[in-house]
Amino acid sequence: MYRALLGNPALKVSPADVSRAFDHYREMLRVRYSSSLFRMETAAQVQQGLTFLNVGPAQQPGVIAMKLSGAVSATNPYRQVLVVFNATGQSVTLNDPALTGLNLSLHPVLAGSTDPVVKGSRASGGSVTVPALTTAVFVSQ
Repeated sequence: MYRALLGNPALKVSPADVSRAFDHYREMLRVRYSSSLFRMETAAQVQQGLTFLNVGPAQQPGVIAMKLSGAVSATNPYRQVLVVFNATGQSVTLNDPALTGLNLSLHPVLAGSTDPVVKGSRASGGSVTVPALTTAVFVSQ
């Protein structure tokens, strides 16, 4: 499907496409700089603070989920950050006991995004739902 789109000479990039790509890039930079958990400096910090979910024989193909954990500080307002990359062509719901009790919500930058699709990402209890072909970031304080 994607190869056919990329090979279609009739598809042209519009000014609106360029603007949306610029907005997305700027939003992702704001998300990255919102927490020092995205900038761990040592292997020990990564080993202690990074966990991958959606692994093992029951994993959902095309979905990468990573949970970053750390102490709240002047450079990190969140105890937990969950990043979900949904590379599939359909919305996915990720259920994991590690998410229970985290009280996750969509990152404030993405909740105010210019992209209506990412704003459809939801967290509830021990699960998160992310639309097709979307990267969503959830936070817990």
